[in-house]
Amino acid sequence: MKMILKESIDSCKGYESGLNPQRRTTCIYPFATENIGGYIGEFDLENKSLLTVGSSGDQVINAALYNCHDITLLDVVPDTMHYYYLKVAALLTLSKDEYLEFFKYYSNNGQERNHNAFNMNSYRKLRDTLKVLNKDAFEYFDTLFSKFAGETIRVNLFQRDEENKKVIETINPYLSSNILYDEAKDKIKDINPNFMCMDIFKFSSDRKFDNIWLSNIATWQSNFNSVIKLVERIYPSLNDEGKLLLSYLYSSGINASYDQTRAPIYNYEEVKEKLKDYNPNIKEFDSILSYSDDRFIDGKDSIITLSRGRRVN
Repeated sequence: MKMILKESIDSCKGYESGLNPQRRTTCIYPFATENIGGYIGEFDLENKSLLTVGSSGDQVINAALYNCHDITLLDVVPDTMHYYYLKVAALLTLSKDEYLEFFKYYSNNGQERNHNAFNMNSYRKLRDTLKVLNKDAFEYFDTLFSKFAGETIRVNLFQRDEENKKVIETINPYLSSNILYDEAKDKIKDINPNFMCMDIFKFSSDRKFDNIWLSNIATWQSNFNSVIKLVERIYPSLNDEGKLLLSYLYSSGINASYDQTRAPIYNYEEVKEKLKDYNPNIKEFDSILSYSDDRFIDGKDSIITLSRGRRVN
């Protein structure tokens, strides 16, 4: 934790002084960037286990809302755990409007900024709860808030890939209404996630999971051999009758023709052929961009899932 904190302090110092304006190479995602509400119903989460990537922590909160209690969060970003507990502390102590005001920063496709993000009044409200939830997360953020303005922390340590408020509320079930926000507030109290900080291609675990979510990692692979290596690394950790979300695909419905400028995982014919032994399936739903006022596109996003049938001895 000390190494992560030192790196964060040095980065914020350089940002404030202007001497080192470069942000960290591994930054936290403030919110999920995929339509979780569009696909979460495809997974049997109630009283099941879940391995998920996602430094925003939104995957965990949404899964908890669907009565998933056994959750492991894997991400290469080292302060994912700290941010998760900050979010949970905020969920438990702030109203939905206060929560969004605290975490939301960029709007209007990055053109507008909320200078009240990470404001001290809200941090003071959640501070004691954070201290009870996790000592390391408390020390991490309490040190940062004692040294820097909240906006400095928010700008420097987080990804700029952030959707508008309307989109964030729509794609995250727990933020879609005050009723579900309060329900998530109640259910998150019973969640004690496991955390793994590693490259997904080096993933290793002795246990198996009923559900695995890999977000859009496969879209960053420039050739299909890398996708196959990813599958071979992760698929063995899937329980019998389990389901693996191999990839989230933006603006690409079931009937979309393959554009060769995109990653190979968007080539559905290749997916069906090369991954046929893993029972591939494609599910489409409303695109994130169909909820956005500033760049409205009436289209579909989709997920590719792999499933594991019951073994026959």
